[in-house]
Amino acid sequence: MPEISVIIPLYNAEKYIRAAVESILNQTFSDFELIIIDDYSSDNSLKIVETYDDPRICIIRNSYNMGVSAARNIGIANSKGSYLALMDNDDISYPLRLEKQIDFLKANRDIDAVGGIIQNIDSDSQPTTLFSAITLNNPKYIKAVLLFINVFTNGAMMYRKKVLTTNNILFRDDCYGLEDFLFLVEFSKVGNISSVDELVLGYRRHENNAEKKIFIENRDLREKQFAKIQQLSLDKSGFKLSDRQLEILNKGLAEQGPMFETIEEFTLLYETLTELLIQAQTLSHDNFNELKIYFSKCLIKVLHKLCVLSWLKI
Repeated sequence: MPEISVIIPLYNAEKYIRAAVESILNQTFSDFELIIIDDYSSDNSLKIVETYDDPRICIIRNSYNMGVSAARNIGIANSKGSYLALMDNDDISYPLRLEKQIDFLKANRDIDAVGGIIQNIDSDSQPTTLFSAITLNNPKYIKAVLLFINVFTNGAMMYRKKVLTTNNILFRDDCYGLEDFLFLVEFSKVGNISSVDELVLGYRRHENNAEKKIFIENRDLREKQFAKIQQLSLDKSGFKLSDRQLEILNKGLAEQGPMFETIEEFTLLYETLTELLIQAQTLSHDNFNELKIYFSKCLIKVLHKLCVLSWLKI
């Protein structure tokens, strides 16, 4: 059995799928299977992956277009490895990715999933900017952050498969591009997440990027879904807030940054976060100190925006 199962959902990515596949085949760690789930592509994507003569490649073709969440779930269900590495069909994994991530998980038995440093690349696979030059390593702090926002790129993650299967964690449909966030929220309630301080993934930014298109076409629906995931995350951690407090949190910790314009809203956010800290103490959460640190950073960010807005009005 292979140690790692690499899962790539594929849909109409003929321009990029060759680079994605070869970035996995050229890994320094070789004990893997590469499961490619073709989600009923209408271009030459399937023909391209079928040209590879490598026994580590397993191709599954859906009989109709089921969507990326279903495709990933099919990959997970058919995987044989003890570790699952996810990747999108237009990204590239750097050569040391699998080696560094599996070594980290083997050396840290208390960690159940690991990310890494992401580099933005253009349509020609040329590096542009670092997406995150500083990785988050503290699982307790990561758990605090995932109460409200997603700080990981799905295609850069590696998981212990048993944590997913034991807890029936799957990718969900109809999330308007936020299925990765919801998946990580659910995982963070049962497993510890960390990162390696290594460049692991080239995240492709181009005009046909699926998440970008979803955000533009479904912005209002995505904002509502983001708020629902925040509420679900809080509920799963035992927190209870009023509708007004949830509304303030959704505005102050929105996906695209704080949406406050008045000091009164800032005051309400401060009071809501204080209430969450009181509840965290009552619930004996083991990341109370990390919650305090993260909440402080959130308040500083909101206050900074308010100060800039005030300055611009002068």
